[in-house]
Parts: sequence; C-alpha cells; structure tokens
Amino acid sequence: MKNTDKERVALLDWDGTLRAGYEITEWCNFLDERGYFEKEVGIRQRTLLSNYLTGKITFSQAVFDVGVNYAEGLSGQKLKDIMILARQFVEKDHAVFKFTSAFFEILHSNKIKLVLISNTPQLLLDKYKKQFKLNEVYGLQTGEKSGTFINEVIINPGLTEAKKKIVAELVNKYYVVLGMGDTHHDVPLLEPAKIRLFMKPHDKPNISIPEVPELKVVDESTVIETVETAVANLSNR
Repeated sequence: MKNTDKERVALLDWDGTLRAGYEITEWCNFLDERGYFEKEVGIRQRTLLSNYLTGKITFSQAVFDVGVNYAEGLSGQKLKDIMILARQFVEKDHAVFKFTSAFFEILHSNKIKLVLISNTPQLLLDKYKKQFKLNEVYGLQTGEKSGTFINEVIINPGLTEAKKKIVAELVNKYYVVLGMGDTHHDVPLLEPAKIRLFMKPHDKPNISIPEVPELKVVDESTVIETVETAVANLSNR
C-alpha cells in the first residue's frame, strides 16, 4: 500500500513537548503523599530526576531506572484504587501547555490521527486519550495480577529500542505526516515524518538540537503558526 493510501498520523512525545515537567515523578509524588507508593522508592525516584538534571546519569539510565522503580513502588496496590487516583491527578493537571489543545485541534481538523509515545504511565495517558480524543497512546506499562499491581515492567516506550519498535509498527500502518519531540531521544518519532518539529522552550535556551533534515524548531509562541502553515502546505502538494 502506498503512503497516500494510508491514514495520516502524527507521532508525538508528551513530557517537555506537549506538557511541562516530568510527569512520572509528579505522579509518584502524588501517590506517595496519599500512601499509595512505597516511600523509599519515592525518594529514589526524586533522586534519579535530580541526578539526571545535574548530569550525573544519562537520559537512558534515568528512563530505565525510573521505570523499574515505578513498578516496585506501585507493587501491591489495588488497580481500582490507583485508577481513581489517576483520574483525580489528570483532572487537576495544570502542566499541559496552553497551546496543546489548539495543536491537537489543528491535526484533528486535517484528519490526522494523534499518537502519543512516552514513558509517562499508560494509565495516565489513557485518561489524556479520552480528554483530548487521541487515537493511540503508548506509555509505561507495569504488571498486574488479579486486580493488584506486581513488580514487573512490561514495556517502557521511553527507552530508545522500545520506541523504535513501536514506531516501526506504526509506520507500516500509517502515513506519518508529523513527528514532534524535545530531545535527541525523540529522533525515532521525527525521522519517518514529513513535518518534523522540535520543541525548544524559552526556559531551555541551551538545549541541544538533533541533526535531523528539515527540522523546524519551535517554542510555545510559534508552534501553532508553524504547524498550521506546514499542514496547509502539505495538503496543497
């Protein structure tokens, strides 16, 4: 099947791209404060983020360890309890960038499906999927047995190899018209796309930009105009 015969899709990162901050750490803190996360593991999670931000560990190591710690800290909790808390957390979430809803609407109106790929926990992304009418979401999944979480990581899409595998499956299924991320580790989302966007927030002026052909660097103030123009030009070809 030719690309033009396939449904069109956008492959999108979440943290730092469409939402500020590091959601998994915030979520673990939220659970910890309410007695639903192992406190010692919660401390390790916060230390991991600090070590990454200060350059003591690599991004890949941080993403791997955060996933392992998350599974450990959640182990033993009841699925039904955590799902209630996930709904409460997302309802109170004010970290989603102000442009995100408009960005999604532009893609929706141009019949471009929306796919998020992130190391944000799947049970949170499922809530955003409903809220923003997303088509597919791929997040950190941990094990569950008989309604109780167990200490097992099933998949962590924040890891490069897992992300590449998901993208490869999506490329076979869809025509990737847009990819968007905010770090070098999002290059697998950018490479197959016709429109390649890199989010460079104002508060990160020294962030390194990946060497990807025809990459458009945007920030919160320019992303909407950039995507409107790029999608319109794509439709006119």
